Amino acid sequence: MKKFFALNTIIVLAVLMSACTVSRTQTRSGGDITAISDQQKDDLLAFVYGQWPFPNTLSDYDNPVILLLRQDGKRVGAEFIEGYSLEKNIETAKESVFSKSNVSTKELDNYSVHLHILGNRKLQDSTYELWSDAVKMVAGEKNGVYRWTFAIEENKNEQDMRTILCENLQLAKSCVGEAWVIYEYAPELHIARTESWVVTFYKGKLLDTQSAIDLGEIRKGITVAQKWLLENIDGLWKFTYVFNPTPGTYSTNNNLIRQFMASRILAEMSKDDENILTLHQRNLDYIFKTRYQEDKTNWWVLYAGTSKLGAIAILLRTLAASPILDTYKTQADKLAQTILDLQNSDGSFNPWWIEPTYAYDKEYLLTFYSGEGILGLIEYYLRTREQRRLDAAIKAQDYYLDRYVTQINENYYPAYVPRHTLSLYNLYILTQDARYADAIFTLNDKLIDEMLHTAVETWSHDLLGRFYNERFPQYGTPHSASDGVYVEGVAYAYEIAKMRGDIQRQEKYRTAIELGVHNLLNLQYDDVDAYFVEHPERVIGALRFSALDNRIRTDTTQHALDALVKIEQLFSEE
Repeated sequence: MKKFFALNTIIVLAVLMSACTVSRTQTRSGGDITAISDQQKDDLLAFVYGQWPFPNTLSDYDNPVILLLRQDGKRVGAEFIEGYSLEKNIETAKESVFSKSNVSTKELDNYSVHLHILGNRKLQDSTYELWSDAVKMVAGEKNGVYRWTFAIEENKNEQDMRTILCENLQLAKSCVGEAWVIYEYAPELHIARTESWVVTFYKGKLLDTQSAIDLGEIRKGITVAQKWLLENIDGLWKFTYVFNPTPGTYSTNNNLIRQFMASRILAEMSKDDENILTLHQRNLDYIFKTRYQEDKTNWWVLYAGTSKLGAIAILLRTLAASPILDTYKTQADKLAQTILDLQNSDGSFNPWWIEPTYAYDKEYLLTFYSGEGILGLIEYYLRTREQRRLDAAIKAQDYYLDRYVTQINENYYPAYVPRHTLSLYNLYILTQDARYADAIFTLNDKLIDEMLHTAVETWSHDLLGRFYNERFPQYGTPHSASDGVYVEGVAYAYEIAKMRGDIQRQEKYRTAIELGVHNLLNLQYDDVDAYFVEHPERVIGALRFSALDNRIRTDTTQHALDALVKIEQLFSEE
């Protein structure tokens, strides 16, 4: 049995070193890591694997290194070395890691070796790149170094990491904010060999910095996302809600609205596949056995003692998309009736069929639920052609057209944009009423102008195409689920702009789609950036919460799938 080099939860390096003098300028010279070519990276890893001598072209480099050894996603060895030439730093780190882990060079085919080379270190300033640069804490005579990739792998935030470093330096947790504690940072090159090629990682993942509509990549993204979704159904025939790759555990929390969003995708996928149809049938059976509540005229979804318009509407959308709607026609009719009964005389909705006992913000909830309610009625109308459902949808849309579009400055909240875009899209197709198309343009213009990250600064390569603006924290935190649904809405807006011959908006929306797809595909796990996951099959194809949060949730992938499927359909026709 191999004796692995035991590590703390977060690796802290160069701890309890001798006293050092810290300058207000660069504290150490070193080679330019940005100048290291792909061939040199390959040569460096061949040197680590004992297959090739150290490249002569890097003989004048003296950069510190971190060498990590992994097996099946687990970190089994690590070493930080500085103070010598780059060649000797790597050689020393390699010998130490292999010795402590009881691994020989001949056994490396069973392991993954990750080499991190640090660039010039200087005091932390505005160019410091969170989760990319290595940071050194100097606290009097004690100092330690950590890498942000460890934070990504362990899902720790900046405060967590600095607190852990204080503890490992045997200092009080409060040392994080003390004036006498100095922070320095160093840019970092992270490389590893995957099969026969070398990967350069950026914040723990392979980053594509180009944004364009690549149908091949989009189709690949759809395929692996669908595969993950199908494999994410548990023994009860419901979707697992949240998976945390770091401990390899599933959350016990749940959310019916997000469950039903995934059920609707499953219904769509089941139309052409008998095996998927079986899964869809079992998923519906589970829903109706566990969440079913009805009386003579209404059907509703009960969860934690309450029943939400949003859950009722999305379940109706699921049945409207289902090839076996006839099996559940009675329940679907009652769901539609419940939505009608939740509608007020002015066309607006009430958010609850069964209200909670706690206080809630009705208008905030309706920014999410109102669009789903209208969509549920429209999509069920398209299956049944019962006019009163379409009439109710139009009445509701006209109310929210006034509230969310005419009065946009008073009531704007970006969460209502994508779902109302889809409902407005359907009503425009059905009625050709220009008001609906104009409303789509108003909503999506504002969304793009305020929320879409369109520029690549040196510190935000992986944020390109994200929908988030730190000037508006009230709109929520960055999240791939919202990114996905925003991109989906813009795709429908693009289609309407094309129908209307609005060339300027076509170009604007196409650019937004390109950026949005770029972001979604960068957030999608593949076999390369699942290197730190013990069970990669549980994440490949899914989307992480954000660039700074490695967890996945059912709807992060579901929303991305909706967007990618629509975009693939749109651009395949061009």
